[in-house]
Amino acid sequence: MKLGKTGQGLGQGKQNVVLVVVLIVVILGAGFFVYRVMSGGGTNYSESVPETVPPSYPGGNLDNPMPPGPSSEGTAPVSETPAEKPQPAPNESTTAPASGGSSQGGMRQVKVFGTVVASYPATWKIKAGGANTYAIFTDGKAFFEVHAPDPKATSAKAIAESVLKTLAKGAVVINQGTDKISGYDAHWIAAKLNGRTVRIVGVDGPTRVALYEHVTGGEFSAYRDVFNKMQAEMKFKSN
Repeated sequence: MKLGKTGQGLGQGKQNVVLVVVLIVVILGAGFFVYRVMSGGGTNYSESVPETVPPSYPGGNLDNPMPPGPSSEGTAPVSETPAEKPQPAPNESTTAPASGGSSQGGMRQVKVFGTVVASYPATWKIKAGGANTYAIFTDGKAFFEVHAPDPKATSAKAIAESVLKTLAKGAVVINQGTDKISGYDAHWIAAKLNGRTVRIVGVDGPTRVALYEHVTGGEFSAYRDVFNKMQAEMKFKSN
């Protein structure tokens, strides 16, 4: 009898141990499940819901993105050769070379007839002509002469026509017109003399003068700009 009771007690003891173990496993499993849920472990849905990847822009980031540039399709590759360095613009104060085949080296001024300021290229020379009655500016080929006009002339045109008869006698007029020199009336005559072009200008200024322009060592057209500049810069001053 004692042996039977002891065996029955042992069986009940084993059942109790198994029950306790099962409860412990259940409790641990429930605790682990709660821990997974609280820590965000949960069920993984990454396979069923694809993750959206934000667009990326070269040189930018999500906080400060740079807008995408134009499509590179069909765009020629950028050359790695350095761009040519821009050249500085030319200095406006530099005197441009005058016509006549070489630079005239700027302009100089001199007073003739006491009141007329004549400009001429710095490389040219000044000569006196007709017993100092007129001034000649020349480079040896081109000649810009300043003459006193006929005192009987009453206008710029009359001055030019009078000089045409005396300095370019026999010349054939090919063109003529009016101009302004230092604000005063001027009349010019272009003519052909012995196959060469000459220009005569009468200036009805405070001191009347006649200009005789001609070229013996080349074409008149090669010195036209120089003559025009000399005329444009002529001034009249009081004694």
